[in-house]
Amino acid sequence: MEAKHTPEYNYERKFPMPAPSNILVHFEQGEPPIHCDSIAALDAVLDRLHAAELDRLAKDADQCPLQVSIEFDQYAVMTGLGSALTFVTVGTEDDWYYALGDSDAEEPKEMFCGPNQDTYWAPRNLIPLAVARDAIRYFMEHQRPSPTLEWEN
Repeated sequence: MEAKHTPEYNYERKFPMPAPSNILVHFEQGEPPIHCDSIAALDAVLDRLHAAELDRLAKDADQCPLQVSIEFDQYAVMTGLGSALTFVTVGTEDDWYYALGDSDAEEPKEMFCGPNQDTYWAPRNLIPLAVARDAIRYFMEHQRPSPTLEWEN
């Protein structure tokens, strides 16, 4: 049975951690990652990759959306691009957390193809792209999962 909860953290920090300046976006096997020196630069890269992915999928609807891996310091984030609904998973010092959308949603699973491996995501883990991007920004600034979403690990 999987635990469903919002992770407990030490909320004594009243301000975000310094935003990372060495962010790597892995997007395709065999290609070097894209380096970003700010969250704004990361947003621009994700916007560009999302637009390119929408174009690619419009030409070949049989393809699956893109999965990207974002690494900074000792943390990692994975998300999907090219789809209105996507997933977010964040890796902290202690564990991996998976965002929950509609916990009652049922099949089919959505496949995302990525630089490390292709993965299927259950509908309960799919959330709107804008919500996912907000959760990514929050994690980058605070190094903890966003309290606006429910998470499981």
